[in-house]
Amino acid sequence: VFNPPLSPPTSTPLRFGVLSAADITVNALILPARSHPDVVISAIAGRDEVKVSKFATKHGIGRVYAGSGSYDKLVNDPDIDVVYIPLPHMFHYEWSLKALNAGKHVLVEKPMVNTPAEAAHLHDVAKEKGLVIMEAMHTRFHPAIQRAKEIVDSGELGAVVHVEATGLCPKGAITRTYTEGDFKEGRGVLMDVGCYPIECIRYFTNPGSMSVESATHTSFPDLPQLDFTVEAKLNIVPFTSTNTSASSPTQPSNVTAAFRTSIAAPNIYGIIPNLDTSVEVKCTNGSVYLSNYMIPFLYHRIVVKHTEGSQGKVKSERVEKVFVFPEGRGDQGQDGDSSHLREQKRGEVWWSTYRYQLEAFVDKVRGRQPRTWYEKEDSTTNLEWVGEVYRKIGLEQRPPSEYFVVQGVGKG
Repeated sequence: VFNPPLSPPTSTPLRFGVLSAADITVNALILPARSHPDVVISAIAGRDEVKVSKFATKHGIGRVYAGSGSYDKLVNDPDIDVVYIPLPHMFHYEWSLKALNAGKHVLVEKPMVNTPAEAAHLHDVAKEKGLVIMEAMHTRFHPAIQRAKEIVDSGELGAVVHVEATGLCPKGAITRTYTEGDFKEGRGVLMDVGCYPIECIRYFTNPGSMSVESATHTSFPDLPQLDFTVEAKLNIVPFTSTNTSASSPTQPSNVTAAFRTSIAAPNIYGIIPNLDTSVEVKCTNGSVYLSNYMIPFLYHRIVVKHTEGSQGKVKSERVEKVFVFPEGRGDQGQDGDSSHLREQKRGEVWWSTYRYQLEAFVDKVRGRQPRTWYEKEDSTTNLEWVGEVYRKIGLEQRPPSEYFVVQGVGKG
């Protein structure tokens, strides 16, 4: 995972440019790119010339744009095909839009932007220009969560009735505490970490609509708009083909859900870091529990229980661990062109969520059908749910970027 083998590049790999030397770039792109023959990191831009040059040298990035105007130079570089954006949230919209307008595909870190309207507009622009843009919700792409979803959707355990998801960062894991400017920047635990358990709940419930039944939070005393813990209970009406709440063996009339998230979870027994990122889907005839959906490539367990009776007595239980996909299948490329038929890669046991995500992104750019994708509706709906929870706890949703407002597209 942290020292992947280097794959020789193809003759015409996708050339990525990176905006800033953000810490996440190493695990999210540089390491995954090492083992992808169709990806090269060609350039990086940063305001701090010393920092970005040092980063480029360390990671073998040949072209550096530094100082004032460096981001503009990179997005307008004709030798760049894809722009990766790990900037602070409030800058995601501006630089995604500028990259799209420069004819570049875009991979942008989560949350994609601060508001649903910004996300919708970026996707609309990409579609209009025939480009690919995706929010890097890396947890969606690993075989472990895909297998858990497959079990739930199979009907093996009956209809989904309740989902619980957790997204905790242990106390001390995030060294930078929130500051007053972080509200405008789009920070807060719901934006930074809580988007993951919310994404899990959406993924397993196929929601048509959602309401927040109850929610509680804690904020910093001197920064009341910046949440660092949130717990919420949700009511969900699943989507059906007839757009009604009629139930089916795997689709009940309504589903309840709950999540909790924190950027400073107390240590277990005072010494063990609490990095609980788990999701449990309870069904009419059993349950599926996935541990460690955040970094399943290090370890995880999929616990499947079959139950009976009103007390939920366990009849049987099995544990699965899934690090690669089943044998690949042939997939057509754009417009059903059979010349693009190929075997999808199963992956490797050491592939991270980010490596599987990169595989899907490159497939999409190359006109192939990825195994899974993070759609426009995923990005907009996740932000809508975040906004609903913020309203329930009495906090404001993060404001749209100034660039979005100045462009006259809307006010979020």
